[in-house]
Amino acid sequence: MKYARIEMNLLLLIVSIFFAFLISNNSTENKERNDLLAYQAYYKCVQKNLVSCDYLIGNPSDLAFQSTVKFSVSILNISTPYIFIFIYAFIIIFMILYSLKSISPLPIVSILFVLTDFRFYEYSSNVLRVGIAVVLMLIAFKPALSKNRYFSLIPSLGHITTVPMFFTPKQKLSYLFLLSSLILILVLNTYFIEIYDFIRTFIHSKIVDKLVYYKELGSRNDDIYTMPLHYFIIYIFGFILKNKINNVTYIYAFNISWIFFLASLLAYNIHMQYRFFFLILPFISIVFAFQVEYMLKRIETIELKLIFILLLISFYSIVFFKNMLLIMHAF
Repeated sequence: MKYARIEMNLLLLIVSIFFAFLISNNSTENKERNDLLAYQAYYKCVQKNLVSCDYLIGNPSDLAFQSTVKFSVSILNISTPYIFIFIYAFIIIFMILYSLKSISPLPIVSILFVLTDFRFYEYSSNVLRVGIAVVLMLIAFKPALSKNRYFSLIPSLGHITTVPMFFTPKQKLSYLFLLSSLILILVLNTYFIEIYDFIRTFIHSKIVDKLVYYKELGSRNDDIYTMPLHYFIIYIFGFILKNKINNVTYIYAFNISWIFFLASLLAYNIHMQYRFFFLILPFISIVFAFQVEYMLKRIETIELKLIFILLLISFYSIVFFKNMLLIMHAF
C-alpha cells in the first residue's frame, strides 16, 4: 500500500511536469482567448520595478498571483516569465491532482474526469489566477469542513469569485432548498439586466467596464461558455442519490458545486458564467467519484461491473474528444 502511494505520487509528479512544460512553451500567437501574454507582461513590469502593474491583470485584489510574482522576482530572482509560468503551472497542476487523490474516494475517477476537461489545462495557462484560487479551494476544503468555515475565505486571495464557498452549507440540502434556490436564481436572472441597470450608477466604473468586457467576450464564444451536459447529468444523479450517500465529504463537495452552479446562472446575462464552471470542475469530479463508488458497490456480478467500467471508459472518451480542440488550445 505504501509503495502504491509512492508510485501514484510519482506518476502525478511526472504528469504535472509534462503538462507544465507544454504550457510554459505555449504559443500565444493568433489566440483570442489566452491571457498568458498579460501574465508575462505583468511579470516583466514587476521586474522593471514600475510604480503600478495592476492594470495589466485587471484585478488588484488577486493577492495570491501578485504575491507569487513579486516573490519570484525579488527573492527567487527568476529571470524570465517563462520559467515562472512553468513553476506556477506545475504547482497548480500537481496540487489539484494531489488534492483529488487525497479527497476523492476513487482518485482515478476524479483525476480522469478533470483530465478530459479543457478547463483543467486552462488553470495553468489562460486563467492562472483562477487556477491558484482552485488550488486554495481544495486546500481549504477539509479545514473548512471539519474545523471552521472561515478557512473557505482563503481562496478569495486567489480570485474574488470564490467567495460563495464561504456561504456553502455543510449539511445535506433538502429538496425544498435545492428547488427553491434554483427557482429564485432563475427569477433573479430574468430581471438581472433591469437590476444591474438600476444599480450601475453606484458601481465603480472599472467594475462596469469589466462586466461589459465579459458580456462582449461571451457573445463571441457562446459555445465555449456553456455548462457541459454531463455536469447536468451528475446534478440529476445528485438529486436522485441525495438520501443514499451520507458521506460528509460528498455532501460538502455537492453543495459547493451546487452553490457555484447557482452563481453561474446568476452571471449568465453578463456572460461571466464560465468563471464559475472553472470553480465547479474539481468538486463535481469528487461528486462523480462518490456516485461511481455507490453504483459499483451495488453491482453484484463481475460481468456487470465490467460492463459498467466499459461504459465509464466510453464516457471519458466521448468527453475527451468533445474537448480535444479546446484542450489543444491550452498548449
